Amino acid sequence: MKPRALSLCSGVGMLDLAIQKAGFEIAGQVEIDPHCRAILTKNYPNVKRMKDIKHVRGNEFGKIDLVAGGIPCQPFSLSGEQRGTEDDRHLWPEAARIIARIRPTWVLIENVANFLPMVLDLVQTDLESQGYEVWAAVLPACAVEAPHIRERAIIVAHANRRQRNRRTGLSGGWDTIPESQCGANSD
Repeated sequence: MKPRALSLCSGVGMLDLAIQKAGFEIAGQVEIDPHCRAILTKNYPNVKRMKDIKHVRGNEFGKIDLVAGGIPCQPFSLSGEQRGTEDDRHLWPEAARIIARIRPTWVLIENVANFLPMVLDLVQTDLESQGYEVWAAVLPACAVEAPHIRERAIIVAHANRRQRNRRTGLSGGWDTIPESQCGANSD
């Protein structure tokens, strides 16, 4: 039986496609945008879907091994007002609530690079308080052979079943793959 994933803030399902290629079954998707939901319905017709992350209780999708999502970037994007946790679109608390309820083995959060300096400490503290070990990195698209840089924040957390009492050493910091390792020179 394949491990099962819940996709939060699914968009058109690009992260879901990568998760499937990694061997997971998409057990559920949560997406508020009607256009994106229409695309998800077309591409994932047999997947249970919910509209609003704020209405997800966590028991609607059965056993979940991975919670993954690209929560809205507008509160953190350099092109916006960068209101962070003060922005109504800041949905990390909702994602954290769902993760606490489901208790998946893995968590994967993707966002703009500026997400890390603005809220990594909050995300890491929330996940570690739930017993997860947390890793964070900034990954440019060119690191996976895309023809542009477009840096993305990636946070991966694994359930620390042994409940070791140690910090990951990432508080306030993260790894960055330098652009010099990329063949592209433009965003």
